Amino acid sequence: MVVTDLSMPRLSGLEVIRRLYETLPDTRVLVLTMHQEDEYILQAVRAGATGYMVKDSPAAELLAAVHSVHAGKGYFGPQAARALAEQLRHPERDLGDPYGRLTAREREVFHLIAEGLTTKEIARQLSISVKTAENHRARVLEKLGVRNTVELVRYALRKRLLD
Repeated sequence: MVVTDLSMPRLSGLEVIRRLYETLPDTRVLVLTMHQEDEYILQAVRAGATGYMVKDSPAAELLAAVHSVHAGKGYFGPQAARALAEQLRHPERDLGDPYGRLTAREREVFHLIAEGLTTKEIARQLSISVKTAENHRARVLEKLGVRNTVELVRYALRKRLLD
């Protein structure tokens, strides 16, 4: 059994879970993290986690989770259980990381926006019309569920997508 976080230096917790699942599929993984967002929960379970709870949970709950996962059962805190139930109720909804749903061009635009380029500068750099750059920008904001550049930059920082 392994207890891991999602935010770690050098190698993300999701990558640790994936590698463990591929190389040692019988290893049970409990995620203990500060991340409560549905996208993290779903990604961790898809990667192979058998339990998920947040760090501010009571110590007794952590012990119960460790015992449960070690015994071959899953353990999901309230937020994780809700996210999983919601995904089962509405499988057509993609609750994963919205950044992964961006096209290659939209990702280029995303990073240029995050770097502070204006729409005109983006159009010039990508050799596209200003109108096309505006359309890409609008789709990026919509897909990420952000309203403006400030929220996009916050999203990029939270996801560690900036250099």
